[in-house]
Amino acid sequence: MTTNDVATLLSLIEARYGSLEHPSFSFVTHVVEENPYRIFVKQLREMGDVEDVTDLNDDVSFAYTVRDKESEWYLMLSMLGPYAVLLRPDGKVYRVSEKRAGVSGLEERVHNLLAGHGLHVLGRPLLETPVALQLHNTGPERVRLFQALFTDTDFLPWDEASAA
Repeated sequence: MTTNDVATLLSLIEARYGSLEHPSFSFVTHVVEENPYRIFVKQLREMGDVEDVTDLNDDVSFAYTVRDKESEWYLMLSMLGPYAVLLRPDGKVYRVSEKRAGVSGLEERVHNLLAGHGLHVLGRPLLETPVALQLHNTGPERVRLFQALFTDTDFLPWDEASAA
């Protein structure tokens, strides 16, 4: 994670919401109608069972469970820009997947497809960066890049303390 990455994402967040103090979620309707990831999702469906689990009440991303015979993943594609987070269920929490040596199977195929579509998979340190964005469900002191880019839930899915 670089300062430049954070600055780029913060600029994008402010531009899409219009304001950090009084954000507008009007972009969601437009992006849902535009469906920018339709070709990606069509190709993703060729890899396994894909279920759309997007919650338009809280999400600012398209969310999917992706399963094959060996594994299950939770994929979120941001409505703000070409950003993704790939999570694997692990008990009551999720583990954040980042492209690294040694990944294989469905995880590797999803990472390759994301890269092929120019989607950037964000890692945990970047996702945990605080953002001064006022959201409905997340306390202002708890908003992170994850909530700003993917979903307004007052917890991080990999945080074991909030899963207890």
